[in-house]
Amino acid sequence: MGAGADYLCHSVISAVGFVGLSPPSLPSFSFSQELVSTALALAVVGYGFQASLGMMFAHKHGYPFHSNQELLAMGLCNSIGGVFQCFPVSGSISRSTVQESTGGKTQMSSLVSSLVILLILLKLGPLFQQLPKTVLAVIILVNLQGVFAQVKEVPKLWNTDRMDLVVWVVTLLSALVFNLDLGLGIAVVFSLLTIVFRIQRAKSAILGHIAGTDCYRDLDKYSKAIQVPGVTVFSCFNPLYYANADQTFTSLKQAVTKGIKENPEMCPPNQQGASSAQHCVILELSGVTFMDSVAMGSFKSVLQDFENKQTLFFCAASPDGLLSQMKSHGLVPDLLSLSSFFPSVHHAVLHYQGLQNIGTEVTEL
Repeated sequence: MGAGADYLCHSVISAVGFVGLSPPSLPSFSFSQELVSTALALAVVGYGFQASLGMMFAHKHGYPFHSNQELLAMGLCNSIGGVFQCFPVSGSISRSTVQESTGGKTQMSSLVSSLVILLILLKLGPLFQQLPKTVLAVIILVNLQGVFAQVKEVPKLWNTDRMDLVVWVVTLLSALVFNLDLGLGIAVVFSLLTIVFRIQRAKSAILGHIAGTDCYRDLDKYSKAIQVPGVTVFSCFNPLYYANADQTFTSLKQAVTKGIKENPEMCPPNQQGASSAQHCVILELSGVTFMDSVAMGSFKSVLQDFENKQTLFFCAASPDGLLSQMKSHGLVPDLLSLSSFFPSVHHAVLHYQGLQNIGTEVTEL
């Protein structure tokens, strides 16, 4: 017991030191090269935390969240605080929750809090000079309880989106194994790679018509969806670029070949025995936000192939930006006329049936 007391008496406990308001002065730029990586990590983490906190309260109380405004406010606060040698500014879950629970809704409550803190710094600062830094560490850990509680989200992510769970685990491990700035960089790069991986996996479907409606849904997921005779409706769900264009258009060709064999055209009642009607291909493009030059080249070869097979080709729900791209690449009007574009799949189907003069049960608009 005596040895322990003697050790405590002779050991040095790091204290907080000066607590108060420093005189304003411009920060020294001599350490800028050493602090740039740490400052960047703090900026990204602080802004991400601030943005998530702002969006949480915005959704809760039903008002819009402006990320640019938050970034401007955060930069202004840190610029002013840097003149007085303050700590970096960001949001606080605990303080924001307490302020919300007490009825604070405007900046007046923040102004009152700032004046109280300023009074403490100017008048009560000397009382905290001998406070051990370990107490500050405990305060930080208490404030991080909400962050530690995010571990409870792991089972939810496992059941809903395992890719997000992988990003979460990689971010945690990289921050623990490496320092914060390097760990954050690894997490950002890995997150970008997951986005590329998701986009590269081209998703498409063959759509069928649901009787009595103007809706077209995936044949593999909707049992009541039925293919329109003589029509193959092919839908893309992601942007097309060099990594997934070949896979997507190969699937389109396979779907059309299968549709010609298994979903033959219906000849008009007054043309029995005549030559068979043309097969119609409708490309639904509502999920395609852009095509790069490689995808445009592949699309051009597909259109030429369908033209040689005497196949009708229509585009449905094409975004305006994508149509402009097709015009700039010469696909429109060289290979596709503007009359081949329709606002929806149903409009294209009705147009095809009108050309073939076929009476069907497709719902009229």
